[in-house]
Amino acid sequence: MDNSKILIIDDSKASLRFIRMEIEAGDYQVLEAESGEQALDMLHKHDIALITLDVDMPGMDGFETCKKIREAELSRMDANPIEAEDFIPVIFLTAFDTLESRAKGFTAGGKEFLGKHFANGELLNLINKTLHPHKALAGLNVIVADESRITRQLTTSHLTSQGVKVKEFQDGKSAFEYLIAQGDKVDLLISDFELKQMNGLELCKKVRKELGLKLPIIIVSAHCDRETMLKFFQIGATDYLIKPYLKEELIVRLNSHLENRMLTKHLVRHNLELKAINQLKDRFLSACSHDLRSPLNAILGFTDLLKTDLEGNPQHIKFLEKIEESGQSLMEYVDELLDFTNFQINKNSQVLSEVDMLQVLKQCIPELEVIAKQKSIKIISHEINISHANILGAATDLKRLIHNLVTNAIKFSNQGSTVTIKIEDENGKLVLSVEDCGIGIPKTHLDQIFTESFNFNRPGTLGEKSTGFGLNIIKDIVDKHEASIKVISEEKEGTIFMVTFANLKISESNAA
Repeated sequence: MDNSKILIIDDSKASLRFIRMEIEAGDYQVLEAESGEQALDMLHKHDIALITLDVDMPGMDGFETCKKIREAELSRMDANPIEAEDFIPVIFLTAFDTLESRAKGFTAGGKEFLGKHFANGELLNLINKTLHPHKALAGLNVIVADESRITRQLTTSHLTSQGVKVKEFQDGKSAFEYLIAQGDKVDLLISDFELKQMNGLELCKKVRKELGLKLPIIIVSAHCDRETMLKFFQIGATDYLIKPYLKEELIVRLNSHLENRMLTKHLVRHNLELKAINQLKDRFLSACSHDLRSPLNAILGFTDLLKTDLEGNPQHIKFLEKIEESGQSLMEYVDELLDFTNFQINKNSQVLSEVDMLQVLKQCIPELEVIAKQKSIKIISHEINISHANILGAATDLKRLIHNLVTNAIKFSNQGSTVTIKIEDENGKLVLSVEDCGIGIPKTHLDQIFTESFNFNRPGTLGEKSTGFGLNIIKDIVDKHEASIKVISEEKEGTIFMVTFANLKISESNAA
């Protein structure tokens, strides 16, 4: 969709000129229609980003025009469900802004309401806010259960504009089945009272009693008597809305509950971060007091022997080799420990952006080949079924992910073998895999290798030391990118690490 095209629908030429001047100040391209019929015809010929719609027009008024627009959009969605987009936002302009007309406009499919005698810049500001919303509630998940597709779409449109992920259902049974499987990830349920198969009250009751979920539940109903409202609260509803309701009323109720939910999540996350920092401190102190002391004692001990033996003998060479071995072991351990510590401290500071995984891999290969050459290991890379390899990610972390996966494979591979890196498209998801022909991982360890309590310090095929911090970093990076990781391994045959990225990003050049 071309985000610069805005359609003005108004039967008054003077109003069209006035509105055009207001909108063109924001560098938007303006199209005009003097009736609902003309507007419907233009929607078939242009990609429209937003519509301003006069309510009081002769013949087909603004409400009827908006309803026809929504019906046409739903028809296109049914015909091309894969390419379906959100509703085009409609801003109603009227000289008679009343509560009744606002409720009627929202029911017809409108997004915003503004009086025709708006101040200079007010309409343009509303358009900018509608097309470029601030995603203040990103990370929250909401279920909308309502028989009306238009109501579902409009509620969803408001929520997604603030970054909320929405799952829609037209009956209570389907919503409940989803909650059985994913209820712990849902932050709010908004349900119509009059639902098929399982109405809003039954759904709310089962969510509370059978699933024990404490998420906020808003019941929407045309019944406004006190007895019905009392039933809503008795079975566990958090709030209610009476139909027909204003869009502003819906937004205030939703935002109030979601902002509280967001605050609670922030507090929980901060508490977990504080615990993680405390655990990291304990691990660091433990490493300093135990793991670092042994190689340091060896270095100091052999150095002392050399100082007392002034005449020199062949054993000096052996002592020096031991010093070098212990020093190298200490250096590798300190490097891994510092790498892990720095990642934990900085992991939340990087902003995800569009990253080409093929370019990231290309940048990593030269350094990895140098490391592999020390064991005469050959690195092979493949691209399979790739149309594009762009994801939302942090390039620095993705380089660290590839480096840790491949160096881990090299460490546990035999001399003269191969390590294979693949980037492939599997059903629209990007999969990065690293495969070696090494010693493999015992089956009893496979389910534990990414847990913080698991101490995986198995030496490599040439006795290389391992702290297990690299695996923790791998898992943290995978989680940060909302990806998944799978490990397949057979002892004495090799191991495959597979990371699946679902958070793909198609740039404009690729989309074209």
